[in-house]
Parts: sequence; structure tokens; C-alpha cells
Amino acid sequence: MRDAGIPLVMRYKTTTKGTQLPERWGLPDAMRDDTGVIFGSAFPGYDSLVEIMSGYFADHARREELAMLEKWSANAANGHSVLGQEMARRIDELRATIEQKPYVFDRRFLLRVLSMGHSQFAELIGARGPNTQINALVQPPRKQSRSPKIGSAGRCRRVIVISADDVTSDNMIGWFGPGFLASGAAATDEKVEDAAIPFDRRRHGLIMGMGAAALVVESAEAGGNVVFSPSAKS
Repeated sequence: MRDAGIPLVMRYKTTTKGTQLPERWGLPDAMRDDTGVIFGSAFPGYDSLVEIMSGYFADHARREELAMLEKWSANAANGHSVLGQEMARRIDELRATIEQKPYVFDRRFLLRVLSMGHSQFAELIGARGPNTQINALVQPPRKQSRSPKIGSAGRCRRVIVISADDVTSDNMIGWFGPGFLASGAAATDEKVEDAAIPFDRRRHGLIMGMGAAALVVESAEAGGNVVFSPSAKS
């Protein structure tokens, strides 16, 4: 926002006593209605979805194993045998883990798995123009990722485009790593310098990582600025 020359002003909220307290930085009133937001991400909400599902199935597996061991332990002929002692130890271990890490359905499930980066960012800065989400990868502007998808012409004076993806998080890598490898899309070089040749004919796959970028496009009447702010990490 600063690079694009878009000012942010402190917004205040009025208390019950009539005083004002600082709330957040946001767009000035004159820019709120004609500023749109586009969020681009190929895998929005997937990290949270995998985390929630993994937590559920881990808890379910522990409870099934506990029930099975308790049944076997009750039917054991000699409760003081080495096997019986090991079963008792494992039962205590499972009970402690279930008590410490119980699975509870997150009431914010929909908010965590739905793609809401556009609406959340618009709310954060106070933008009231059109906002939407597109399925797009984080790529340089020469690729078909963000700029060709901007279609809010005539509806606002400026559009803030934000995009982010991370398929190498602890939750995602176990699924998307094999996925990219199975499809032949991921580079398999032992040395990263042998794979990091994006404009070379020897390139044969992408390097998995994470990335984020922001793009601000303004109409000629608003100043005609185009600012691209990439931030990527492999």
C-alpha cells in the first residue's frame, strides 16, 4: 500500500462514554467505495482442512486402539504377564494422550477452509468496492496468474490484488509433495541450483515452496499506478 502511494489513516471507535479509541489503520473515506480487492490462490484453506481432518482421524485411531487393548486386557488370562504389563502401559499412554489432545470440532470450520482472503483483507483496510477470489498460482506477472484476471473495470478506480500459497507447510507437504511428484510437475534434482533454471531449456519441473505477492492497479483517472510487490520463498 505504501509503495503504491495509497495512504492509510487511523480509524477510531467510539466508546459508550463518547470517547474515541484507536481501532485500526484503513483507507481514507474518499477511497473506500472505489477500491476493490482480488485474492488469488490455488490452494486456499487446504492447510486448515488437512489439519482438522488429521486431528480427527488421529483421535479416532487412538480411541479405536484403546478400546481394542482394553478388550484384550480384560480377556488376558494372566494380568501380570509381560504382555499384560505392556498392554497396561500402552492403555495408560493412550488415555493420557486422548485427555491431553482431545478432538473438538472447530466451530470456525467454514471460516478456516473457505477462501476468504479477499473479504478479510477488504474488511481489514475498510475497502467497500467489489472483491472476489480467483483460482490462481503465485507466479511472476509474465505468467497467466493475476493481471489477466482483473475484470473490475468500470466498477472501481483501483484494485488491490493479493495472492499467496504454501504447499510445503507441515500439514500440506505430505499430500502435495507426492501429488506434484506423481504428476511429474516437481523437479527431482539433488542440487537446487540444477533445478533453479526457469528460463533454460533444461528445466524439467518446478521447485515446491511458498510465495506471496501483491499488485495494485489504478485507473488513469486515479493516477494510473501499477505496483507489483512479490515475496516468494522456496
